[in-house]
Amino acid sequence: MGRKYVKMIDTRLMAEAGKQSYEKFMKADRPGLRSHNRMPQINRAAQFAPFAALSGLEDAFQEEERDTEEEKMLSDEVWSELNYTLQALLSEDGQPMVKVTYFQPDVAKDGGIYKEVSGKFLGVDRFNRELSLSGGVYIYLDRISAIKKVEKSIDL
Repeated sequence: MGRKYVKMIDTRLMAEAGKQSYEKFMKADRPGLRSHNRMPQINRAAQFAPFAALSGLEDAFQEEERDTEEEKMLSDEVWSELNYTLQALLSEDGQPMVKVTYFQPDVAKDGGIYKEVSGKFLGVDRFNRELSLSGGVYIYLDRISAIKKVEKSIDL
């Protein structure tokens, strides 16, 4: 029986000695590189943020589903009517109100959309082949499909 008692005393002494040495480590400063500052805690947390392996996939699906239409080729009659309307607008005094329908090409896909804009007719830049409206709107003449003079004032 004496031996077991001695072992128990030894185990207790070893446990206390181990606890004391462990407390030394707990109270000690954490070692680190002096050449690097510690990373802020907010940045450390960002390492474990949720990860989306297929990021952008949803945007790609939405882009694929978006509809565009082809630009319609205008007949010679429509071109001559547009030319006549432009000449009439250029010869008018003042700044008449117009409604312009034009094709805007899509930057990401083939085709585009037809848009309609209204404003005061300011003139035509023949060098750049652009029609200019109030509000800084410039439309390429080759993209215009219809121009109508509007008699009533339009709220812009």
